[in-house]
Amino acid sequence: MEMFEPTIVAFCCHYCAYTAADMAGTMRLSYPANVKIVRVPC
Repeated sequence: MEMFEPTIVAFCCHYCAYTAADMAGTMRLSYPANVKIVRVPC
């Protein structure tokens, strides 16, 4: 049987959470491929 892997959609504020996620990418930190980040206005 196949393992179920859900797609996680994170709606992140442009100036707070999205910036933190962007910084994590700059620092070469990784997060699972099934996480999708959507930038929204504050």
